[in-house]
Amino acid sequence: MHVNLLIVDDHLPIIEGYKSILSFNKSGYSIETTAATSLEKAFKIITQEPKTILFDMVFIDLTLPEYPEEKLFTGEDLVPVIKKHL
Repeated sequence: MHVNLLIVDDHLPIIEGYKSILSFNKSGYSIETTAATSLEKAFKIITQEPKTILFDMVFIDLTLPEYPEEKLFTGEDLVPVIKKHL
């Protein structure tokens, strides 16, 4: 089974840690990750049209650099955007 994962975190070592841990799964999942290091980058990935990737799961850090232009101040603010677009 193939899983598309979006990881939203402003610390690259955390992103790489998730990717490393998830690559060692005994269930045979093929995991492809896309990383966003800010709310702005995550917003652009999630809302892009046409959709090039449909994500099965999203990991979100709660404390991220703000993106006030879209009223995104924490990782929690990204959840409604994910629900709307994914």
